[in-house]
Amino acid sequence: MELFLALALEGEKMISVSVQNGKVYVGYLTSSYNPAFEMESISLIPAFSGHRDDKTKEMLLDLDYLKVYQSIQPDLYARLFDAFEAENKRNPQASEDRLFTDVMRRLLASNAGQDYEIILPIREVQSANVFHVDSYVEYFTSGAYKVMQPHSPVASESVSPPATVPAS
Repeated sequence: MELFLALALEGEKMISVSVQNGKVYVGYLTSSYNPAFEMESISLIPAFSGHRDDKTKEMLLDLDYLKVYQSIQPDLYARLFDAFEAENKRNPQASEDRLFTDVMRRLLASNAGQDYEIILPIREVQSANVFHVDSYVEYFTSGAYKVMQPHSPVASESVSPPATVPAS
């Protein structure tokens, strides 16, 4: 686990972490790990959270933290959105994964990013893996979040941050 987390942190990869209570957190690691000491927790800034279906264990994403960040700190979200658009203009061929990673890295670099950090005790972690937004949407949701129903708190367009904010 320590090696996986160290490589994910170094590579600025988004990860998915499933915990014993059935919750799932998707986000970016915020601290490094010293192999000389036993790891006690994982720290991450969430991009999404959800749960595992009790029967199928399928991951279902319920909350888009970018929308949370937008409502709590609109100025921060506006800066992140501007950064996303600028990065998209610089590299229009980049995948949403890459663009999203760049935007989330900016959140991590800001002091405000630490306000949303989640600490998960390692004893509660059941699994962790690299998470690619593009792959999740294309291969695990038939092109759109399966969990998205009209009553769902997260809109299917939430995968692409620019689609969540009207042009200003």
